[in-house]
Amino acid sequence: MQFLSLNDVSSGTYDVETESAVYTLDLDNAVVTRHNKADFGGLRTMRNDHQPTALLRVDQCTVGRAMILVINLGVKEVSATFRISTPVRQIRRTETS
Repeated sequence: MQFLSLNDVSSGTYDVETESAVYTLDLDNAVVTRHNKADFGGLRTMRNDHQPTALLRVDQCTVGRAMILVINLGVKEVSATFRISTPVRQIRRTETS
């Protein structure tokens, strides 16, 4: 099932494809995992790629716009970091949701 936005969604697991990565958002467990597309287009990797990261808040997640997440990278003395993506191409609910 595809969605246009996750702005009013509070549960489930979703794959959010952007121009440069696919993010798996597990809203039930407050975790996000970024899978970069560097192998395909030479795009840069980011800290914690392919590793589950604490998801504190989804500020914006709408097709056609940049996704804005508030995450905790586990860096000492840094409680939160904004992760702003390239524009979202599609949002799909995963089978496990």
